[in-house]
Amino acid sequence: MGTDDIEFCGVILNRSDEEIRQIAHEYKQRHHHTLLSIIEREFSGHVRRCLLYVVEGALNRVERDAQQINAALTGDGAKEERLAYRLIRVHWMGQPYMQSVKQAFSETYNHSLHAKVQAHVFGELEKLLLALVEGR
Repeated sequence: MGTDDIEFCGVILNRSDEEIRQIAHEYKQRHHHTLLSIIEREFSGHVRRCLLYVVEGALNRVERDAQQINAALTGDGAKEERLAYRLIRVHWMGQPYMQSVKQAFSETYNHSLHAKVQAHVFGELEKLLLALVEGR
């Protein structure tokens, strides 16, 4: 039947992480598809990326942040501005959260976050980003 895009976005964007987790659980129970798979199928472009960011963050923020950091380190050269933004956000969440993201990154991508940053960023920015990663 399709999706009422505005209604769907309103439901997702006006809910807490806990409510989104409950919605995702109930959706899977009733429809045998994940909320993420529906977003992938029904939306595109910026709206898809926004909804995925919000729902992935509600379902597992640590993994989402590790994935976002990896995306900034992948491709033709590091996307330095995006990488800095991501690492600063994780740093602001506190050292225990940074440790969780570093562990998830290492387990998922088989490299330490420190080594990946060191391999892709140089100069003063490298020093700054490594200081964030190491909690200095």
